[in-house]
Amino acid sequence: MQKEQKHLEALFKNYQEGQVTEEEKELIAQWLIQLDLKKDLLPQHELEQREVSSRAQLRQYFFPSTKSKPAPLSFSFWLRSAAAVLLISGLGVILFKLQYQAPVRNPVTYTELTANTGEIKTIVLTDGTRVTLNHESKLRYPNVFAGTTREVTLVGQAFFEVAHKANKPFKVHTALLNVQVLGTSFDVKAYPEDPVSDVMVVTGKVGVMAPKVHTAKTYMLLPGEGLSFNHLSGKFKHGPVDVLDNAAWKQGLLVFNNQRLENIILQLKKAYKVKFVFRNKALLDRELNLKIKNENLNVVMKALSIPGEFKYQIEKDTVTLW
Repeated sequence: MQKEQKHLEALFKNYQEGQVTEEEKELIAQWLIQLDLKKDLLPQHELEQREVSSRAQLRQYFFPSTKSKPAPLSFSFWLRSAAAVLLISGLGVILFKLQYQAPVRNPVTYTELTANTGEIKTIVLTDGTRVTLNHESKLRYPNVFAGTTREVTLVGQAFFEVAHKANKPFKVHTALLNVQVLGTSFDVKAYPEDPVSDVMVVTGKVGVMAPKVHTAKTYMLLPGEGLSFNHLSGKFKHGPVDVLDNAAWKQGLLVFNNQRLENIILQLKKAYKVKFVFRNKALLDRELNLKIKNENLNVVMKALSIPGEFKYQIEKDTVTLW
C-alpha cells in the first residue's frame, strides 16, 4: 500500500508538470474538483465515503492489477492538487478562447504607385475610385478598403474621381493636409518642395484641414472653390478658382495664369527633369501667362522668354536664365 501511495503521489507530480495524457488529466480533474466542491455540503461520514470511493476509482483505473485495499491519502493533498487543477484548467480556457474564438483579421497590404518625371499615370482603385497622378507623384493605397473608411496617402499631385459610398468616406492624407469626401471629384497638389499645398473641387463637397496647425479649422469647399495652404506662414487662402485650367495637366497641358516665374519653374522641373540657374534673381518675381501642350522644353522657354523679357540657354539638363 505504501508503494501504491508513492505511485499516486508521483502521478500527481507528473500531472502538475504536464507529463500525463489528456485522458488521465481529465479523470484526475473530474475526481478532485468533485471532492472539493462537495466538502462544504456533505456530512462528514458521507464525505469520507466519497473520498474512499474516489481513491478506489483512481486506483482501479491506474492500477487494475492491484488487489490490496487502498492506502488512505491525505485529504489536504487532494485539496492542494485540486487547486492546481483549477488553475491549469482556467489557463487552458483562456488560451482556447484566444486561439479559437478571437476573430481572425487579415493584415492590410498596400501598393505604391509612382509617376516619374514627365509621366502621368491613372489607376482605378478597388472601390471604383479613379486617380490620375501627375509628374513626380506617389500614391499609397490599400489593396482592399477594409473598415469604415477609405484612406490613401499622396505625395505630389493627383486628381481624384471618388466613387460615392455614403457610409464610407474617402480620405486623402498629405504631409500637411487631410482631405475627406464621400463621392466627388477634386485635385490635390502637395509636393514637399513646394511652399504651398492646394486643393480644388470640381464636383461635390470636400472637407480640408491641416492637423499639424493648432489653430486650423476644417474648410468646406464647394465646386469651383479652392484652398491654398502656405507651409511657412501657416495661413489659408479660400476662394474661387478656374477648375478647367487647374485640372488641364491631366491632358498634358501647361497652364499658367499670372503666376510667378519661380512657381512656373517648379512645375517645369517636374515635367522635363531639368534644373534652372538664375543669373538675375529679379526674374523670379515676374508674373507670366502661358497655355501650351506637349511641346519640347525649348518651345516652352521661348514662349515664356518673350513676355518675361529674359534670355535663356539650354545645355543638357541645365537651363540658365538672365
